[in-house]
Amino acid sequence: MAPAAASRRSVSVVLPASGCEMIAKVRRVRNGSALARGETSAAEERDIGTAECWAAATRAQHVKYWGALYALTAVRSNHPAAMRPLTLRPDTGRGNLAGQSPPRSIVHQVERRHDVHPLVQSVTHRVFTTAGVVEFLPDHCWDITFIRNRQGTFVLRTGLTTRPVQFDVEPGDENFAIAFKPFAFMPLMPGELMRDEGVMLDMAGPDRFMLGVQSFEIPRLDSVEDFVRRLIGTEAVETNRLVASVVSGHPDAATERTLQRHFLKTTGMTLKTYGQIARARRALTILAEGVPAAEVAYALGYADQPHLIRSLRTFMGTTPGQVARAPQGDFSATG
Repeated sequence: MAPAAASRRSVSVVLPASGCEMIAKVRRVRNGSALARGETSAAEERDIGTAECWAAATRAQHVKYWGALYALTAVRSNHPAAMRPLTLRPDTGRGNLAGQSPPRSIVHQVERRHDVHPLVQSVTHRVFTTAGVVEFLPDHCWDITFIRNRQGTFVLRTGLTTRPVQFDVEPGDENFAIAFKPFAFMPLMPGELMRDEGVMLDMAGPDRFMLGVQSFEIPRLDSVEDFVRRLIGTEAVETNRLVASVVSGHPDAATERTLQRHFLKTTGMTLKTYGQIARARRALTILAEGVPAAEVAYALGYADQPHLIRSLRTFMGTTPGQVARAPQGDFSATG
């Protein structure tokens, strides 16, 4: 599949089969070809250095992002994931675009909690009964998702996204996702390296996985509080209080440069992009209630209706016309 856009930054991360050295390569990509042979700038090398030792990996994993393409595949053919790699595909403009909610027709069971911890937005457990495509909208959260299917158990860490992403499910597939708020910071996988990225974490047994040099038990819905507390207790996850103050709408005293630096490092996106996505999600919610696009554009401060349309197409993968024609309940931006 060809890259969707020109001049995109591609971050490729390979966890070696032994030791705990992280090898990361940042490439400038244009029309699918790497630019100049120099490959990385000094600034990019410094960014890579912040991700230090990720794990004593038992199997190599490779994740790359090109434009709208978000693909996760195993490098080694003997890894179970290589038998049926998870693929988050570019938006096709089809199907349900409900944030964090797949089409109801392919869901057998959905359980959700919002009371786990101040750093957690939600915890969602899903079991699928039919084959289909699940689509997720940008929602200002990064996730740790525990996946069970016929090939085994896998743990997927994803960063904040700026585009809709999709992946295929089959009957019997199950996932358990913990969505962390944007000011939750994982030092080993900082937001600036994880935006629009996904990494499969190494398993340490049937029900355990590795995060850095620490081993964690895969939680259940009724034990997720203990899991989150252990992440925080081992400093695998921290709170960036400056970013939290910005998200709350009451930023602490700091220079604009400091705010932008903390926000980018923690979330992987600028304050401007974050705000654009928040406004697009709000627009989608109001449009789904039947409000005309012109009124939505005016109410949310878009320059005109074409600006609203471009924003929705860019961040939500849809248009006001598609929302208006969709069955009631198909579009929602409530995570």
